[in-house]
This record gives sequence, C-alpha cells and structure tokens, in this order.
Amino acid sequence: MPAESSPVKSQDLQIDVLQVGLVLIQGWGRVREKPFQFRVKHGKWEFAVFEDPSVQPWDIDLPGDRYSGMYITQEWKYGDLSEPAASAIIRRCADAYLYMIGRRQSDLGHE
Repeated sequence: MPAESSPVKSQDLQIDVLQVGLVLIQGWGRVREKPFQFRVKHGKWEFAVFEDPSVQPWDIDLPGDRYSGMYITQEWKYGDLSEPAASAIIRRCADAYLYMIGRRQSDLGHE
C-alpha cells in the first residue's frame, strides 16, 4: 500500500495527492489553478501541466500528447525517491512553469 502525503498548499502550488510506493510514485494537483501530474516509473520522472483547467490532474496520461502547458521528463538513476525529494522536484517543476508563463506574459506585454 503506497504512503500518501498530506496536501500541500501555497499561493501558486497545490499538491493534492503524493503517493510513494515500491514501484510507482505519483502525485497531482494544481499550479495556478492549472492541473499537473507527476510520476516516477522505470527510472525516470515526468511532470506535466495542462493549460486547460477542466482537465482533471489524475486523468493526465503521461507521457501525454494532449498537454498544452509544459512537459518535463528526466532520468532518475539515484535509487528510491523519497516523499521529500519528490515534493522538491514538483516544486522545482512548478517554479519552472511559473517562470515560463511569466516570460510568456512579459513577451506579450502583460505584466
């Protein structure tokens, strides 16, 4: 049975579920009201944010070809991933997404 963390909420990031099991680690929530999913499996982690707020985070199919926000993946060769390490990766990915949309807004002249 996977361990499940308590939800994390801040102004920009809400992690609703983070499950850490023996084979699969997954989490989902919202970044600025946009759904995201995080998954670690088969030696890599994946993080996707969808621009469509009607998409439910747990319905995101990784690797997704339907996402319109951001998709990041990276190999993970460092053994088991702890809950704090998974949370830290999610936070870094959320920060990258927020930076990206901030740059996009700035490029469009909306600050």
